[in-house]
Amino acid sequence: MTSVTDVATQLKAILAVLADVDESSLSSYTPAIKTQKIALLIVPFEQSGMMSYAGTGKHSLVHAHRISCEFWVKVDTGNVAVAVERGRDICLSAMRLIAANPTLNGSVLQVGSSLLGNQGRIGEYNILPRYEERGQIPYIIARLFVPVELRETAAW
Repeated sequence: MTSVTDVATQLKAILAVLADVDESSLSSYTPAIKTQKIALLIVPFEQSGMMSYAGTGKHSLVHAHRISCEFWVKVDTGNVAVAVERGRDICLSAMRLIAANPTLNGSVLQVGSSLLGNQGRIGEYNILPRYEERGQIPYIIARLFVPVELRETAAW
C-alpha cells in the first residue's frame, strides 16, 4: 500500500531536478540558509484529501489527495522582477515534468482525481501575493497543488 508520504517522496524526486532548485525537503517548513536560488518544500501544510469505497466491494478503497509543493524563490536585491517571473515559470515547468510521469514513478494510480473533481488535471498553482522573509532574505513563494488518486484493498 502506497502512503501519502511515498507520493510526496516521488514528487520530490521528480521536481528536485528542475533548473535552479538547489534544495528540497519533505520536513523543512522554510528554506535552508544555504539555498541560493530555489528551495522545493513538500510538507503537509494545505494538503487535503478524501477516501471512498471503490467499485462494488467495501474492501476496495480509493483515496485522493491534493498535495502542495512550495517553490521558495530567493529574491536577489534589486532583481524582484526576475524572481517573480521565475516563480511563475517554475510551476509550469513542474507540471510539464509531472505530465511526462503521470503515475509519479508508479506511486499513484493517476494524477488528477474524479473524487476531487479534477480528473485529467495535472495541477494548479498560485503565487502568494507577498514576500516571505526568512533571516532578512526575501522569497517569492509559488505553490503547485498536485491532485493524485490511489486505490487499495482494505486489510480488515
